[in-house]
Amino acid sequence: MAEIEIIEMDEKSHYFVSACTHCNESRETDACAEIRLEWLLNMQKRGMKNLVAWADEVPIGFIHIMPIEIATSRLAGKDLHYIPCFVVSKEWEGKGVSRALVVAAENTAKNLNTKGLVTLGYYGDYPFMPAEFFENLGYEVAAKRKVYWAGDRDILDDEVMLWKVFDPSAEPPVFLTSQYEFKPIENRVVVDLFVDPFCLTSVTEAQRTREVAGELEDRVVVNEYRADNREEFLHLQVPRGIFIDGEEIGWGYAAPREGIREAISKKLR
Repeated sequence: MAEIEIIEMDEKSHYFVSACTHCNESRETDACAEIRLEWLLNMQKRGMKNLVAWADEVPIGFIHIMPIEIATSRLAGKDLHYIPCFVVSKEWEGKGVSRALVVAAENTAKNLNTKGLVTLGYYGDYPFMPAEFFENLGYEVAAKRKVYWAGDRDILDDEVMLWKVFDPSAEPPVFLTSQYEFKPIENRVVVDLFVDPFCLTSVTEAQRTREVAGELEDRVVVNEYRADNREEFLHLQVPRGIFIDGEEIGWGYAAPREGIREAISKKLR
């Protein structure tokens, strides 16, 4: 097997990371990746680290860590670093790349004198951030709760706060809970759009929502909230979502244009 090298994101890996491995899939993805890259580079100036795994001179995976005080996630804390996600190319899954990325993140965090690393994980068949994987690497469960996904009240999962402590004085973070309240506007459909600029799918569905709402601008009002606006984020405690007249819509992936259009049209009727 090729030797794996892990280094910080550079110009050679900008596209791979910003497109979240979805390179050359569509013009839309590329355009949203450019938006995301600008954000990632700006966040690097605030302490975010983007580590990329390479093999045979090709990027094969990456992991992000960032001070929890600037994280766009459903938790809040201090003096810790947060892992929002890691990704490995499908052909490299099961070959130790994930473990190597997490270990690299831990070493990077220790060099930054943080008190520990924390992430959000999930059990069962949910494919994103598997809790058991982190537990096998020595992470402990700090808290657990039930969450619904993407507005679907039929999908209830365990969301687990996992952490590895480097300093015994570290304090566990706390879960954030939505404080969103719908405020109607007479004779208008209100779209409350919560954007997490860290996530490519959130950037994508935000662009689609703006386009669809623009087609009906005389009948639709869009209120946009960004998870990187820390004061606003901690007030509303919603990192991402699309609410149409107070009702959340979602598909578990980037909301499709037709789905957004139908949800708004339904309210207009």
